[in-house]
Amino acid sequence: MLKKTSIILSLILIIAFLIPISSLSATTDKDTISSLLRDTAGTEGAGYYDGTHATSLSIIIADVIKLALSLLGVVFIVLMIYGGYTWMTAAGNDEQIAKAKKTMTAAVVGMTIVLLSYAITVFVTRYLTASVTESGSGANTGTIR
Repeated sequence: MLKKTSIILSLILIIAFLIPISSLSATTDKDTISSLLRDTAGTEGAGYYDGTHATSLSIIIADVIKLALSLLGVVFIVLMIYGGYTWMTAAGNDEQIAKAKKTMTAAVVGMTIVLLSYAITVFVTRYLTASVTESGSGANTGTIR
């Protein structure tokens, strides 16, 4: 009975944290954000897409990679919560504690890989963008700004 109560309480807490997040994303005005981006970017484009301007392939690929890495960050948090919950409910059971430690260790290693991937992606994207905008042909002719 106690385990069932703790599971229900955990689900209520998770839902309580997810409702404000979903309501924030639902209340954002797409037109307002697009106009702010247009004001900031000016006529250069700077990677926004409002249905009338096409973006470059490198910007689309970078956005997809950033989205995938963001989703992996959410997976990390879920795994850490699961590992912590398993550890807390182990009640001294060494097998469950070992399973929780293994889950949390794997989550930390995975998050480290994700962060390194993100750093490499940002570096390469900035390098390629600076290289292309500097020379216009894609050849690197100077330093990165």
